[in-house]
Amino acid sequence: MKILVASDIHGRTLKAQELVRRLSLENPDRIWLLGDLLYNGPRNGVPSDYEPMVVARLLLPFMEKTLWISGNCDSRVDSMVLGKNALLNAKERVFDRDFWLFHGDPPSYQSLPFSKSDILLFGHSHIYEMGYEEHGYFILNPGSIGFPKGGHESTYMVLEEGVCTLKRASDGSAIKQKRLP
Repeated sequence: MKILVASDIHGRTLKAQELVRRLSLENPDRIWLLGDLLYNGPRNGVPSDYEPMVVARLLLPFMEKTLWISGNCDSRVDSMVLGKNALLNAKERVFDRDFWLFHGDPPSYQSLPFSKSDILLFGHSHIYEMGYEEHGYFILNPGSIGFPKGGHESTYMVLEEGVCTLKRASDGSAIKQKRLP
């Protein structure tokens, strides 16, 4: 099983095209999109490649095998143009592990009953993370396709055979890799 995980495209056409190239080349069995796919949001400014409907058309061929988690910038209209409803969060069992998927803003995770043995997978911060955080939870954040922060480039993750690989969206090269606990 191969899963591609991405987040925070924010309607950026050029960045979505990079992601679609990666999706075509990686050919994952499943896709987990962790929110903020089409709408830019009021804090990001409006980039020259902001075209949400073009991004929707780029993503449509992949939506059948996509689990889409709603982000703080997603709306019901996005569900209509993508032909799929977004979930606030989800629990998925793969590689004999439980993954909690959520966007990362407090409403998306505050009531989730996760445990220290679960893997927490989220976006929202636009900064990639991979490893244990201060409270002992194992966390994965693929970073952002559309607006990476912290001096990072556009990134995504691939989960395969119990290993997580963080990759550059521009060329698919690996940045770091870690075995899942």
